[in-house]
Amino acid sequence: MKIAVAMLCHKNVQQINSLLHAMENDSISFFIHVDKKSDINREEIFGNNITVLSKDLSVDIQWGGFGMIEATFQLIEAIRQSNQVYDYIWLMSGQDWPLHSSDIIVKYIEQHAGEDFIEILPDQEAFERGYFKRNELYYPNWMVSNKVYIKVIKHLFWFITGGRKATTILKRKNPIGKFYYGSQWWLLTTKTVDIMMHFLSKNRWYIDYFRNSLVPDECFFQTLYGKLIGAERAMPSVCYVNWKEDRNSPEVLTSDDLETVLKKRKYWLIARKFDFNLNDQIQLKILNDREVML
Repeated sequence: MKIAVAMLCHKNVQQINSLLHAMENDSISFFIHVDKKSDINREEIFGNNITVLSKDLSVDIQWGGFGMIEATFQLIEAIRQSNQVYDYIWLMSGQDWPLHSSDIIVKYIEQHAGEDFIEILPDQEAFERGYFKRNELYYPNWMVSNKVYIKVIKHLFWFITGGRKATTILKRKNPIGKFYYGSQWWLLTTKTVDIMMHFLSKNRWYIDYFRNSLVPDECFFQTLYGKLIGAERAMPSVCYVNWKEDRNSPEVLTSDDLETVLKKRKYWLIARKFDFNLNDQIQLKILNDREVML
């Protein structure tokens, strides 16, 4: 079993290196993209079996924009050009943390060889969260931002076009059909990723459509999966995320969350998000108490 981790990073090189060390395994290789605007010195990232993409391949990732997808493309391309054969590609963040030893993680993936792990939300849940509106309207590039004044404009835009969930006017033409939504973090077989990338190479219109969607990273690959593989074949995500209602980003996990995380690790391989700048004790405690079989 060979696993290529495609890691998106933007801060705290110490935390990145700790994560690489915690997940070190002969079966795992790491391909790392550092956000173009990050002040991380790429030469300070170190570990075994790692490839750090050069700055000229880095993407400036903005919240809610297409940059997250472009950075993922860069990582997939680096993996495919590495001349190594991998069974899985695992998209994760530099702010993730393993809930089990790397040996247990690899063994679990071996036991589920051929299965894809990607969250696909039920349609009703996606609708209630207001996700449908992300693709039903055309968002110019200047509107794809998490700045306060832009958020006010977006809310007015949503109100004028039918509210937070429904779209009654200005709905754009949909050449894709059914959309699927879920967490951007996935663990997919290389075969599945190859099928997706082949489709994209022949259908550039699919990419162009999502360039003017909102938060496309939580729909782009899910919709591809549903379209090409079948949503019914998707296994649940392997990454635990603590979301709170009406938040654009997940809660940072701290020592206060340790009991909850340890209880949930039976169902997950990793968790996010963590921030060494705020609290690094929870990661150390998980490291000392993570030899639990799935």
